Amino acid sequence: SFQTIMALPTFVKIRISRSLNVKASPFSSPSSTSLVLSPGNSLTLMCGVTADNLPALSLEVSWLADGREIITMDRSGVVISNTSSSGAQGKKGEASLERTEAGDYRLAVRGVSNENGGNYTCRIRTFINQEGRRWYMTAEKTSNPVTVKVSEISECFPQCFFLFVATLYVSSSYKVSNE
Repeated sequence: SFQTIMALPTFVKIRISRSLNVKASPFSSPSSTSLVLSPGNSLTLMCGVTADNLPALSLEVSWLADGREIITMDRSGVVISNTSSSGAQGKKGEASLERTEAGDYRLAVRGVSNENGGNYTCRIRTFINQEGRRWYMTAEKTSNPVTVKVSEISECFPQCFFLFVATLYVSSSYKVSNE
């Protein structure tokens, strides 16, 4: 028998969208919005998701670098990586994505290079299944960006060395004047 499936009421979509929060952060420093790495290091970012009735929602989680989708976990948990399709294959680190607990997703990129630098965002799409037949996307939100810079120490040498010496001078002057 043929059954007509009605679209979700707008108020359901609005309620889910309003309650959905997405936050991206470096794994090593959850309150930070930037990260500096050296070539060959590993990049680890976390995507935290909260929403009213989160267990009832199916999530699609994507990480984007400068707006380009690099890896996605679909709502059934299958991970699809888009890093190997780039023309710079071999230069970019290999990405992986895993769910660490309800609402937490970890992006890991091993062996980063300069090409892995950029603004990383986590995009969440929420879905609900109606009557076991059809999936409806109820909301989409993108996190704050996390700025990742990959650079050789030599690129920073003159400025960083000056900053280091100036900091030493100021801190030693402070100690002397306090005695």
